[in-house]
Amino acid sequence: MKLGMFLTQVEDAWKLLRMLGVADAREPRPQYESVRAAEFRDLRYRECWERTYAGRLYNFRLRDMALFQFKYARNGDQATPSYSYLQCPMVVQEYEEFLRDVLGEEAATVGDEFRDDWESSLDNAPLRDSPVYFRFDYAPKEYRAGVHPAAHMHFGHETGIRISTRRVLRPMSFVLFVIRHVYAARWEKLAADPGYLGRYIRQNLDDVPDDFWGPAERLAMWLE
Repeated sequence: MKLGMFLTQVEDAWKLLRMLGVADAREPRPQYESVRAAEFRDLRYRECWERTYAGRLYNFRLRDMALFQFKYARNGDQATPSYSYLQCPMVVQEYEEFLRDVLGEEAATVGDEFRDDWESSLDNAPLRDSPVYFRFDYAPKEYRAGVHPAAHMHFGHETGIRISTRRVLRPMSFVLFVIRHVYAARWEKLAADPGYLGRYIRQNLDDVPDDFWGPAERLAMWLE
């Protein structure tokens, strides 16, 4: 996947999330290169989310405070995209609902004036029992047959789960995967147009090259 395709897909993903009414804010240039992966190692999930949120290390923030990250790099002649979804570890009241509870009819006129007060209220929000974390990586240079798939999905924070994918996901296919499994009511609206879903989820994705898809991968379960 070329950089131009990647950037177009990120734009399309933002438009989709806005259309579905779940988008809140966008960070145009997250400084992913300003932090090292080691800085997040051994952090609890809430600490990881809080550091990501405070550092604006995300592309999209949703109304429920979930975060999307879309990273693109090259390793030699290979593009190595990585996408993450971090569900907020707290069950939060959306900002608009907070305003209505606090201000009543005046809520529609204040904009972001009370956002700091709302963010402070998150400290007392109840924790989720099992916050969702998804990450897709395409890292052919790290491929080890039967051990480390070139294209794979991670499920859960700091787990060893890597489920192979037969195709190289794009930003839109990753976002649609998240919508299907986390925002089921929104997915139902999209499911009315199977052609749209097929175009982004499956039909136009590149297969993982055969050099990275051998007998060892076919022995295990994988995501088609």
